[in-house]
Amino acid sequence: MRPSLLTIGLIGACATPPEECAAPEIEVSPADGVNDAFILDPVTARLDPPMADAQLAVEGVAGVSSVDAEGVVTFTPDGPLEPLTAYTATLSWCDASTSWTFMTSALGMPLDEPEALDGAVFRVQPWDAEWIEPANANGVVTLLGEPTAFLLRVDFLGDNALGFTAGVADPDAEDAQDLCLPTAALPDAALVGAIFSAPAGGGTVDAELDWGGAPLPIDGLRFDGVFTADGGAWARGSLAGELQVSGLATALGEVELGEAEVCSQLAGFGVDCQPCTSGEGQCLPFHLERVSAERVGAAFAEVDVRGCDPGCPEAADNPECEG
Repeated sequence: MRPSLLTIGLIGACATPPEECAAPEIEVSPADGVNDAFILDPVTARLDPPMADAQLAVEGVAGVSSVDAEGVVTFTPDGPLEPLTAYTATLSWCDASTSWTFMTSALGMPLDEPEALDGAVFRVQPWDAEWIEPANANGVVTLLGEPTAFLLRVDFLGDNALGFTAGVADPDAEDAQDLCLPTAALPDAALVGAIFSAPAGGGTVDAELDWGGAPLPIDGLRFDGVFTADGGAWARGSLAGELQVSGLATALGEVELGEAEVCSQLAGFGVDCQPCTSGEGQCLPFHLERVSAERVGAAFAEVDVRGCDPGCPEAADNPECEG
């Protein structure tokens, strides 16, 4: 959502305003008068020139106000805002203040039937998300080859918990699963209203996913999103973690390459390796925002061994398959 310049009149003024209390230019988000603000976004105001004593509050909402050196004042609510609700934000500095109003969107309304998520399959295309890190997503796509879509099956576990199993979408058949590639169980997620977040206990977790049949170890994995009320999609999700470069070499089909060689290839595409947070080896950090998914009618099967599922055309001639 784009911020907007606030032109609402001021209430009060400094009696003998010092230079630092001159009326600033104010840019706010959510913008004044919008009706599609997201329930999990902070409320912000950028002041130019900055005002160190500026405070931001939202009427009827508990939270914390903070200001950074660049003059951005942020109000972080203690919890999600309510969907389809009008709010009034008030910014104050010196002896002056100004207010604006906004309304949240329907995203975040309670699920009509949470149990109906059991067995639902969602198609996720990471390349359609907003890439915070690495910023050069195109370089990653070029390096790894054809962009891959994923299918996620949801299992309703009760007690406000969901399970997720990830598979790879068939590039040659819309909304179908590639049964030649293994699936991977993801961390269980907590479900609060329509909001899910994994791992369920908070923080992050280490996991292993599949990319083109190669295991990809991921450190510090976390993901979340918000379901639509009918359970037909989710939106405004995030995904973050660190890909271990040693596993990335296998995914690239270059099992003989060491970390230095893989990082050199990545650098050629404008993507830099960084030391893993664990302190061991090199990693490719990733952080995606605005991840979305659509529910599809695809059948989903758990695949344990690459190329051995009966639905895989290669299974009959694969000597590694039992029987």
